[in-house]
Amino acid sequence: MKYGRCIWIFLICLILVLPAPSVPASAKTAQDAKSEADKTPGPDKKSGVILIKGGTIYTLTKGVLHQGMILIADGKIQKVGQNLISPEGALVLDARDKWIMPGFVVSQTRAIGMGSPIQSDRNPNLVNYLDPYSLDLRLCLASGITAYSPFFITGMGPARKNYSFVNAVIKPVYGRLENMLIKEPAYLYIDMTRLTPSEMSELREFFRQARAHIEEENEYEANKEFKKAESPVASPQIAGYVSVLRGELPVRFSADRKKEILKILSFVDEFDFRAQIVGAGEGWLLPGEIGRRNISTIVQPEVFIPPDPYAVPPNGSNIKNAKIQKENGIKFAVLNSYPSIRPGGTLGDDLMTFPLAGAYAIRGGLDEADALRAITLWPAELLGVSHRVGSIEEGKDADIIILDGNPFDYRTYVDYTLINGEILYDKSKSPFFKYIPKPKKLF
Repeated sequence: MKYGRCIWIFLICLILVLPAPSVPASAKTAQDAKSEADKTPGPDKKSGVILIKGGTIYTLTKGVLHQGMILIADGKIQKVGQNLISPEGALVLDARDKWIMPGFVVSQTRAIGMGSPIQSDRNPNLVNYLDPYSLDLRLCLASGITAYSPFFITGMGPARKNYSFVNAVIKPVYGRLENMLIKEPAYLYIDMTRLTPSEMSELREFFRQARAHIEEENEYEANKEFKKAESPVASPQIAGYVSVLRGELPVRFSADRKKEILKILSFVDEFDFRAQIVGAGEGWLLPGEIGRRNISTIVQPEVFIPPDPYAVPPNGSNIKNAKIQKENGIKFAVLNSYPSIRPGGTLGDDLMTFPLAGAYAIRGGLDEADALRAITLWPAELLGVSHRVGSIEEGKDADIIILDGNPFDYRTYVDYTLINGEILYDKSKSPFFKYIPKPKKLF
């Protein structure tokens, strides 16, 4: 009996000491395989490194690079060139026969990607109203838009006025609220055509107070060694206008007709600030006056402005408007006639086919290279964010789109949209435009 018990104890000890038999790979569970895959570096999003290779790169600032390559890491453009070495674990995007360029920057839009309209806030922060899961953001990505600036007109603004600082620069980073906001505000918006006399008087008073405050600041700086008084502080009511007169923010007006533009020029002369004019449909009649004041414009080449049959010289819209302004040194962006995401719109009039606004300008004689800048770099400069977006340069945000053709061709589609170095739209995997074949060109 004692002998039998000893045998059992010996066998148990032997089992505990011997190593466990190895499990063949085929017998591993799916969970085990997933755990190992998560630990194994490879060409996926977790590595954070992407190499785009083989296409034609339109940098917008340093020319065109054929058969170029872009190395992306940590959300930024690390290197741009040829024959770059792919780091281990990098995701390689083959862009042969493709256009590679910075994402489209829309200088002004309606309220895109907003969860709810602004109702009672008199000084709202737009980040509180953004909806990172809005369908509009996914449509922006499918259209190649990587930055846009929503603004609010009468009836939507918190003060229900024809001027406000309620605007921002947004990235359509679907599902990532913390990465959407680039800048807020980007400008003071004034709809000069709708200003009431009381609003005009109130605006002038704000600017006068801001100018007086800056004079107080200058006087304090000049005499602060001899005075113990505290530095003057601008009241919240005029703080934005102080930023405008310091040149930190531009004033954006809305006007098309010559007489409306002349009123804007007079207002600019009165207070001396940076200005931008949205529309400027008859800007071709005053290119010298606009250019001399270093005013920028946001032209809408598609918009038709009927001429006055009795006017001498002729007025109204002009298909050469953008070209004439460029020849007079005016920096401009182009914009669709209906700056909102509208899947059922007419080709070229909304943001689903945003580059076609540039195609209208090309039809009027604008150089194609300038048209590219007018939908990328120049709107980024007007919004004050060109240090981050608008061109393909080392150190800038990796906001890049890969197209299957010329962006000014209505048959062109976006293959990939990257924002902050992450692929947020892949046509081959998205329900948007996936099943639309590339049309064959006859010539």
